[in-house]
Amino acid sequence: LDCGEDNICVPDLKLAVIGDKSEVYLGDENALSLIFNARNEGEGGAYEAELYVVLPPEADYSGIARNNGSLTQLTCSYEADNQTRHLACDLGNPMKSGTSLWAGLRFTVPRLTDANNVVQFQLQIR
Repeated sequence: LDCGEDNICVPDLKLAVIGDKSEVYLGDENALSLIFNARNEGEGGAYEAELYVVLPPEADYSGIARNNGSLTQLTCSYEADNQTRHLACDLGNPMKSGTSLWAGLRFTVPRLTDANNVVQFQLQIR
């Protein structure tokens, strides 16, 4: 498994996210993309690694970003339970040591209100 001298694998998962817009407008469809880089900088593979995204109430998921040939095509599932809507995207099983992938997700933000001046997406690797 290439886990070093102690033979104990410890994945070290890192995530960086870039939005393609810094502003969205009340009354507009507000299509935006979140491009992310997911990396495993640790020893050994991270089994059942997935990107987990909690959608804010103002946003809807509209698909995988496919506008760039260098982006990885993901498999994502959309789920809604109670008031929480989220995506789970497969990053590999295992996500091997040294893996670095770029991918993107597309959203619309049709439900802006005057009360909120920030739309916040929560992303994590699990």
